[in-house]
Amino acid sequence: MVTGYTIILVLDKVLFDTHALFSHDENHHENGAIDPAEKKLKENLRESFANMKRAELTISDPDTRRKSMVEENQNMEKGLKEFLNP
Repeated sequence: MVTGYTIILVLDKVLFDTHALFSHDENHHENGAIDPAEKKLKENLRESFANMKRAELTISDPDTRRKSMVEENQNMEKGLKEFLNP
């Protein structure tokens, strides 16, 4: 469980925080338009990571916590599928 959390934390920091450091405006493409699918994907992923962290900190029952994390994993997969297959 600790390894899984560490991997998620590292992915969150690497994918979102370092990208923001090097991009001028992460919501705009070269032509200046906002990509709604990309914006929705980012929001869904951030929300899922936040929900997983919240579940880890607040839910004491291991089975309930595991179920919550599985649900958030499914939500992330669904969001990625929606982004890749509009």
